Amino acid sequence: MIRLKDITLHRGAKRVLERASLTVHGGWKVGVVGANGAGKSSLLGLVAGRFASDAGDVERSGGQRVAEVAQDVA
Repeated sequence: MIRLKDITLHRGAKRVLERASLTVHGGWKVGVVGANGAGKSSLLGLVAGRFASDAGDVERSGGQRVAEVAQDVA
């Protein structure tokens, strides 16, 4: 299980998430979609453990895989 509880996340001066909560149970497959600059990569980076939130808790029970496709800046 992956659980985000009351997450606040800033990337530079931009607030990407404010007091967001989410639970993904084992066996679920989840996709993230949204407009450019909405914070999709930041959210996945937070879940993958590449950086910490500014506030709130991230819990992972173990065994999950987080897959990402590298961004192509052309």
